[in-house]
Amino acid sequence: MILNKNNINNSIAFNPVIDDLTYRGYMALAHAICGVKDCNGVWKQISLGQVRKIFGLNERDADDVEKEKEIEKSKKYEKTTTSKFKYINIKVLNIETFEVETFNNTEELAKHFGVNSNFNSHIRNNWTYKNKYRFKADINPEYIAGASESKKIKVTNINTNKVDIYDSVKIASKKLNLSMVTIYTYAKYGSLTKKGLKFEYLIED
Repeated sequence: MILNKNNINNSIAFNPVIDDLTYRGYMALAHAICGVKDCNGVWKQISLGQVRKIFGLNERDADDVEKEKEIEKSKKYEKTTTSKFKYINIKVLNIETFEVETFNNTEELAKHFGVNSNFNSHIRNNWTYKNKYRFKADINPEYIAGASESKKIKVTNINTNKVDIYDSVKIASKKLNLSMVTIYTYAKYGSLTKKGLKFEYLIED
């Protein structure tokens, strides 16, 4: 008879059937290969799904599932937004107090100081801000010049000569079912997609 995880009493002591996922995994694999004995003592093959269920391998903590969703969502957001920042992991040194604060990107830095500046010049030239702050940052390896989700963009289909103008990269991304990073990249290099789409930023007066 195979022990079912749900039939084992909870205990504060370590129980390999319950607490060791690797152990349960190997046991599940063994039973998937060899099968199980029925009530009459006859060996029968069972599906992998049934084996996983017996050893509790299908069960997942609801909090873990929710955390994984949040992490995945965060990754997708970062992938579509970080390309516009030239500098990341920005350290701000207060030369009066020697206190150091760290910001993920220049947008966070600007919000901290309550200004619209992107601080790129201060970081690049090692300028002192307000005679009080010095900056040190990493160059973003995913940076794409001109990337901005709020910029107007022109999309030309060279196969049909159809031209569409979108008020922002974000809108174009949704309409064309392409990520903003993809649009940024094609706009930067002036290359065409497989469907013959060309992207160009529009400069407003």
